[in-house]
Formats: sequence, C-alpha cells, structure tokens
Amino acid sequence: MLYNWLEAVDPADWTTDGVPPVTVGDHVLFYKESISDLSAMKLAVVGIHAPTANLLRRELYQLSWAFDSLVMADLGNARKEESEFLLPMLSELLQSGVFPLLLGSSPQQLVALYQALDAQVDYPSLVLVDERLPLSMTSSQLTTPAYLNAIVYRTPPPFTMGLLGAQAHFLDAWQLKWMEEQSGLSCLRLGRARACMAETEPIIRDGDLLAFHLRAINGLEMPAQQPWSPSGFTLEEACQLCRYAGMSDKLRAFSLHGFLPLAAEATPEQYRSAQAIAQMLWYFIEGFYHRKNDYPASGGGLTEYIVDLKDQEDKLVFWKSNKSGRWWLQAPNQQMPQADRHRLIPCTYDDYLQACRGELAERVLAAYKRG
Repeated sequence: MLYNWLEAVDPADWTTDGVPPVTVGDHVLFYKESISDLSAMKLAVVGIHAPTANLLRRELYQLSWAFDSLVMADLGNARKEESEFLLPMLSELLQSGVFPLLLGSSPQQLVALYQALDAQVDYPSLVLVDERLPLSMTSSQLTTPAYLNAIVYRTPPPFTMGLLGAQAHFLDAWQLKWMEEQSGLSCLRLGRARACMAETEPIIRDGDLLAFHLRAINGLEMPAQQPWSPSGFTLEEACQLCRYAGMSDKLRAFSLHGFLPLAAEATPEQYRSAQAIAQMLWYFIEGFYHRKNDYPASGGGLTEYIVDLKDQEDKLVFWKSNKSGRWWLQAPNQQMPQADRHRLIPCTYDDYLQACRGELAERVLAAYKRG
C-alpha cells in the first residue's frame, strides 16, 4: 500500500477559496483524502525530496486549470529517497496505470523509476535532457555524476536512448566514441536542437521514460540548478520539450531533477527557479491533457505510405496518424520479437519527403541498425 512509502501533504496548503475552482491546486485530488482507486488516476505528482517538491507545488498549484476532464492526483512525498525504497512504490503506480510525475533533487530517483519501468515493459527506452552524458568509462563508478551507469551498464540496457541538449565542451573523447558506437542512441546537441525544436519531438516520442536534468537550462533562467551552468535551453524551449513529452502516448513516466536542495529557507534564486519549473510542469500537463491516443499499436487510424528506394530491394514504409498528423517509420527486418512495440519509429514529414527524393535521413539510417 502507498502509505508505506508516501507521506500525504495537507490539501489546505495548496488550494484556494475560489468559487468556482480556478487553479491547479483546486482540482488536484490529494492522497488519503479523495483517492480510493489508483486506477482512476491518470497523472500523479510524487515528491521525492519534500522541501523541494513542496516549493514546486506552491508555484504550480497557483497556475490556472485548463484541463477539464483530466484526473490528476497528488500522492504526497516519499518518506525516503533511496532507490531501493522508491522502487516498490513506483512499481505499484506503474502497475496501476498511473503516470508518475517525480519532483526531486537527486538523479538517483531516475534509477529507481527506470528499474520499476523495466519490470513492466519489454526493453524500455529512455530520453534524457541534459547538458552532459552522465556516464563513466567503467560500470564500477556509481557516483551521482555518473548516474546513467546503473541504467546503461545493466542487462539488458535501454533498447534506445535519446540525449537532448548535450554540449560538446562537456563530452569527453571516449564518450563521443561510445556514442558513435551505439546504434540505439539519438543525440541532438544543444545548438542543433535550438535551431529546430521540432527535431526534438520524434526523439521524445520514442521514449518510455523522460528524465529532465535542470542543468540543461540556461542558468540565468534556472539559477537553482546543481551544478549551475551558464548555457542551455531557454525556459520557453524547456516548456516546449515538456509539452512534447506530455503529448507522447508512449511515455509512461517523467522525472525532473537537479534542483538545488533547500536549506531552512528558500533563497530568491530557488523561488525564481520554482516559478520557472512550475511553468514547465504546466506545459507538460497541458500536453498530457491533449494526448491523441494514436500510438500505433496496430495499423488502425493510420495511413500507409511506401517509398521505393532506387537500386535497393528494401522499401521504406511510413505511417501517418489521421488524428494528429504525426509520422512513424517502420523499422525493416525486425529481429527481436520481444521488442515488437519499438518497430515503428517516430519521424517527421521531412524524413518522408527526403526518402521520396532518394535521400536517407539519419533517423532512417538508424532504423536499419535497429532491426
């Protein structure tokens, strides 16, 4: 039961006396007061570091509610922050079909979330928004800066991984070589991502889990990040990434971390950062509310487009959703029946147009390696 792992928050701290209710805090269902059936919940806020999560709640729950039919819950704060403690709680949420929205400081919460998801789905995919690749050369280093070690060096590793916002001056030579050798890795560095934010959407749409490290945002707009970084995405761009994540039907969980832990009182920098994060969360919720439920588990609701490649036997098969207009590419020669749900790879209309001209985009070439 969740009360073994979670400590409820007082609804009176987050709601207003507005009639009719107008804020997010007025519409959230709070654990132990209004929730009797987890399966009825669609989206649930879970605080991993209570002081941080409470500060973020204060800012998020003041924003307007524009999601009439969405059932959103606040399950309170985890009693402990260790991965071993979080794992059974997160497993229960995922088994109940609840989308966990984790608010915390340490990226170790991501490790627990990935392990819980790995037990629920075959070959989960991870998307990471970070200015660095938090991976060490050997699996023996398990410190927080190399928090991906516990995920990448496990068996099996993520089926695919997306890295958004990485900056070249933070990538070691061996990391660049490692990235080149990974057929399932899609990396969109900061400059290219900012030049065309639409290119980030298919990468996000391919993930089962998205983890957003706050140091990926320009430190002038997110001063309470740890460690502080002078460059990165703008707040508006971060909100766009969060909206893309919310809209992805495949995405099962979201982890936000990297907030400078609070001491006794929040600093002005932490208050400003909390306001910025609240906007990011609001746009995630807005994307979640507008999900089209067109993830192609079957061919229903999709239009098929076949492209013959000159001087090649293989044909490219594209699918377009009749609901959202989004595109997928069918991975050829799928060799892993267990990973059949990954056979359709999110792509763009431009990828299709390039293929019609006989040009193969990087995403198309990667699809051949995935098979």
